[in-house]
Amino acid sequence: MCKNETNHLYRKVAEKVDNLMERRKLPLVLDLDDTLVKYFPDPEIIEYEKKAPHRVKTLKDGRKIVLVEKVHEFLDWAQRFFEISICTIGDQNYMEMILQILDPNHTRILGQKYSARYEYENILRSANRQRPAKDLGSLFSFCLTRNENRNQPGTGNALPLILDDNITAWPIEQHDNIIVVRETRNSPLWNVSLFPVVQNTLQNVYNSFFKQLDNYSSGQTKVFPSCVRCYKEFLRWELSQKISEPYGLYPIKSNLPPSTSAPASAVQPPPSYFAPPGQPLITPTQPPNTIPPNQPPPAQSIFPQQLPKNIQGPINNKKAPFNQPIAQSTTQPISRIG
Repeated sequence: MCKNETNHLYRKVAEKVDNLMERRKLPLVLDLDDTLVKYFPDPEIIEYEKKAPHRVKTLKDGRKIVLVEKVHEFLDWAQRFFEISICTIGDQNYMEMILQILDPNHTRILGQKYSARYEYENILRSANRQRPAKDLGSLFSFCLTRNENRNQPGTGNALPLILDDNITAWPIEQHDNIIVVRETRNSPLWNVSLFPVVQNTLQNVYNSFFKQLDNYSSGQTKVFPSCVRCYKEFLRWELSQKISEPYGLYPIKSNLPPSTSAPASAVQPPPSYFAPPGQPLITPTQPPNTIPPNQPPPAQSIFPQQLPKNIQGPINNKKAPFNQPIAQSTTQPISRIG
């Protein structure tokens, strides 16, 4: 490629990014299966038809899918701030049938509609079957200009955000772009909660990005903002808020560590519980009224709150013990259809 052609390509990329910035939109890539919808065969779909018929939709080929609760409301909200694209491993026909249900009037999903099925099938026939089928470079030309001036808007993978349940479907250098969704725990029916956590996360990244863009445009900074950097800043702030929360009631793990072996017949002692100073000790026969021992604490708001000054706990009492259990995910890869 000659120098003139390269410059023309870069101009086209810059025009695309400039158009997004002028419209105050950011690129958002959504997965379909197990993120927005889920396919169930006939025996399993009956329960959903009885308990949540408004979520069951029939595709043109007769197959039935279940929509995430309030998925249309989420798309209506997201399209105000993001240019929504679709990337799925399902084939082109399957993707188009689902899009006809999610966006029948073609007003919500105005970005790229990309099926990575061809790449997926080629990978299965190749020697390297672990290679991911999805790639931001297949959707956005500005993700391919990695060697461009770093102050140029839209360099590399800095702009797009991804909403997907399967992080391994994307190259490792794009994992920082992904907001990983999971099936709602303890729900009698399959669902993915798009409100409020996913919505709040996207809104926070959007607000932070365009605040930094305004500072860049006014000359207050020479560094063009990055959605990935805004996303990481939000996660650091969110974690710091969780760390600063007052110490509550948590079970003390008395099991042996994973590296220590024990006979299968070994009987483990029942867990005990610590209570903050001034509160009665709660034993396994007297479980907490608010949080069962086998469940995590409820999610807190992402917005900062003023904590009472009279809270007792490790923040004020350096001698108070702390032993919080670590939840381990048992989620297994889910096979796709299409």
